Amino acid sequence: YSWARVAGVATFVNLAEGEEAAATYRGVVNSYYVTQNVVFLGVPPTFVNKVFKDGLVKGFRYMIEHDGPYLVHCTYGMDRTGFTIAVLEALMGATADEIKFDYAKTFMNYCSVVDGVQVALTPEQVNLIKAFIVNNLRNSYHTVGVDISDFENVDLALATEKYLLALGMEKSEIEALKARLK
Repeated sequence: YSWARVAGVATFVNLAEGEEAAATYRGVVNSYYVTQNVVFLGVPPTFVNKVFKDGLVKGFRYMIEHDGPYLVHCTYGMDRTGFTIAVLEALMGATADEIKFDYAKTFMNYCSVVDGVQVALTPEQVNLIKAFIVNNLRNSYHTVGVDISDFENVDLALATEKYLLALGMEKSEIEALKARLK
């Protein structure tokens, strides 16, 4: 990622570190990063636990309160980031195939680099990775009573609104988040 691509102020959602942990990184206090809008969530990559869900809501509320562009990241940009982006994509009306492809792409961009060269993942690997996001979304939504067992045919936008409501977001907050993301 090139910091030069971000003109002006950006909003960062840091899923990996809490503020104290981030401050321990050498040079961070004098970096471009801290001149931006940053929320430090420090959530674990366990999407069904309360800490992650509370952090997800806190991150979305931060996005509502701050202008984009939005940069969501964690340590590797796959699990926590991939899940968070999948939720946002579902909220905004992405199809099941789009969500699965985008999630798999995060792994293709990271896991398929060998000795500095990107190599193609096998179709079996890509299908396994796509199944990860489906299962993670199904399990997380299920823990709050939202059924997306028929992932390919369910209205993911409506299901995601129900999911976010169950996590404690207000309908007005969800609408504000959608307006920010348009």
